[in-house]
Amino acid sequence: MSLNMSADTPQEGQQIQARFVAATTSAMAAAVPLPTIAIPASLRRYGLSEILNHLLANATPRPYDFIINGHFLRTSIAEWIKANDESSENVITIEYVESLTPPKTIEQPDDNIHDDWVSSIVATPSLTHAVSGSYDSQLRLWNAQGQVAGRSSTTSEHLPKRSIKAITAFQLDGLDYVASASKDQNAHVWSLPSLTATSKDVSLSPCVTLVGDGHSVEAITASPCGQRIATGYWNGAIRIWDMLAANDLAQVAPSSKKRKTPATPADRPHVDLPHLIELSGGHSAGPITALHWTTGSTGVEDDEQYVAMDMASGSLYSGSWDESLLEWNVAMNAVTHRMHSPYPISTLSHSPFHNLVATGHADIRSIQLWDPRIKDTNVCQRSLTGHTGTVTSVSWSPELAALGPAPLLASASRDGTIRIWDMRATIPLFTLQAHKGAVGLAVNWLKDTVVSGGSDGRVKFHTLSPDTSA
Repeated sequence: MSLNMSADTPQEGQQIQARFVAATTSAMAAAVPLPTIAIPASLRRYGLSEILNHLLANATPRPYDFIINGHFLRTSIAEWIKANDESSENVITIEYVESLTPPKTIEQPDDNIHDDWVSSIVATPSLTHAVSGSYDSQLRLWNAQGQVAGRSSTTSEHLPKRSIKAITAFQLDGLDYVASASKDQNAHVWSLPSLTATSKDVSLSPCVTLVGDGHSVEAITASPCGQRIATGYWNGAIRIWDMLAANDLAQVAPSSKKRKTPATPADRPHVDLPHLIELSGGHSAGPITALHWTTGSTGVEDDEQYVAMDMASGSLYSGSWDESLLEWNVAMNAVTHRMHSPYPISTLSHSPFHNLVATGHADIRSIQLWDPRIKDTNVCQRSLTGHTGTVTSVSWSPELAALGPAPLLASASRDGTIRIWDMRATIPLFTLQAHKGAVGLAVNWLKDTVVSGGSDGRVKFHTLSPDTSA
């Protein structure tokens, strides 16, 4: 009696036709000379790396990761064919990218730590430094080597009086700024000088106070062109602020298209700024725990048109303890999409590349991924599980050539770990015990470095790089 085996299931020793394609445009990813080759279906990542190193004629062998149909290959090719109901007679396109080594962490000396919990981290617009905000009401400036390069001014009468809850960074008229949300019921805008890799002893000075009216400021974000700031409050309100009006009030610039700014940000007189508008018809209750204004470049040079188009082209996302995730058209003062979570939202981040919003929640340990293009469902598209504590912060990476075009997601949790996720995998790429015996509260990216902060007051730098080991 003969056994009838399907031709679609690879047999032991069978070969399949494969085509290798670089998943990255980096200079290290040379073109494979053979468009289609026969390889054993039993091969896994190590065997595929051996073949690829031979095809690329690498003088020093490198380990690679392989992607088929948008997902990392974690089995043999034969197992993948069977699991995905594919035909072994088809040519399989296999993308490759250099493997990453576990991130290298820079430890901070005790004299560099904040006096209280680190609540928020952001990269400067020039991507040369990171800024941390803390419950000690202070900001600190860090260079890419993880060294303190500056601190909040201690002499200004306009400093935050209570804990800093969140920070954002933006650029306006060629100058860099950081804006902080504070429990003193105000938000504060800080001017940054021109920074270099060797800058040190920089003093950060507040130049604008976004005047509140009795409620703690819990979240803050800036529009893509830096001309608008959004703030979220404990009572559920969201307000929009006009940074161009701050220039006018400071008499820094004449009312014309070609504004002239002082030689340095420190030359600006301090301004108390009232809000431009308050968004209506949004969250049913507070607090507003997270805000993210998406990138929307227009290329319009005329200032008034640019502001209007910037507000209309980018969406503002807001999350709240009322268990809703809202997408706003700020120019229209209107909610364009309501997404309902069964859990209070504690953090969010939007990826223009994936067009996904990642959210962390107060009552669960997973990360929820939402596709705002799907208007007829309130169900998240995917959940990322692995943390054993509440997820307190999420942040998408910039596009990193060595990692392929798809951004990674970093997350911080009350379990003290930082996890790095690739949407092509089902489990974290890396889990870092970043803040031992402490709570991880904040995470963000500085180029290819994950910067984290925790309840231990420490800010740590975790740098990713391709694995060049043999």
